[in-house]
This record gives sequence, C-alpha cells and structure tokens, in this order.
Amino acid sequence: SGCSASALRIHAIAADTSGALLDATCQEVRATRGAEQLAVPHTTLEETQALVDGVRARWAPAVAACNVVAEAHGAWVDAIVHAVTVGELDLTIALPLALHVVTAWADLVPLASAVGLALPPPPTELVQLTGGAR
Repeated sequence: SGCSASALRIHAIAADTSGALLDATCQEVRATRGAEQLAVPHTTLEETQALVDGVRARWAPAVAACNVVAEAHGAWVDAIVHAVTVGELDLTIALPLALHVVTAWADLVPLASAVGLALPPPPTELVQLTGGAR
C-alpha cells in the first residue's frame, strides 16, 4: 500500500541520517581493524601473516555485519528512490526494509563491542520510523 509524500520524506530523511552514521560506523570498524593489522610485529613472513590472519579473523564478524547493514540500507534506499520516480512509497516494502536495517545494525553493535569498539545504536529517526524496534 502506498503512502503520502510526507511519509516518503520521513523515510528519505531517516535513510539519509542512518546512511551517514552507517558510513562513519563501518569506516571506523575497517580503520580500527586496519590499524590492528598494521600494528602486528614484523618477524618472519609466516609469523606476520599468521598474526594478520588472526586480526582479520577476530574482526571478520564485525566487518561482515557492516556489509549486511550496508546491503540492507542500500535495498531500503533503492525502494525510496523507486518511490520518488513513481510518486508513491509502498510501505509494505519500505517498512520491512527499514526494519532489516535496524535489526542488522543491532546485530553489529555487540560484534564490534566484542573486538573493543563501541558503536552507536541505530539513529533515533530510524528506530522511531520502525516503531521502536531494535
């Protein structure tokens, strides 16, 4: 079912806000992982590679979760862009996509915390749009 231009605007604002925060959040995940990799002591090639592999393995769940959130966000944005072209947002598509962003983000936060990185929760605009789900 479709929705009004104001609902489309609310989705667009929430997507923009969450997209900016998501970009910064996942950049922080990747940058912190990269810094840990660079800090690995350089001994023999095999030892260094094993240490780098260990860092990558430790960070893999958080990086994978960032990818899931980014893909979910991209699908939601695609639905919003489509709505702009047709003049109506289908809430039966948009709300589940937004909810997927919230739940994927909620999955990311503890995974990042497990490797020592405190990330923000999903933006308030997004949580409110999805009925307070987290």
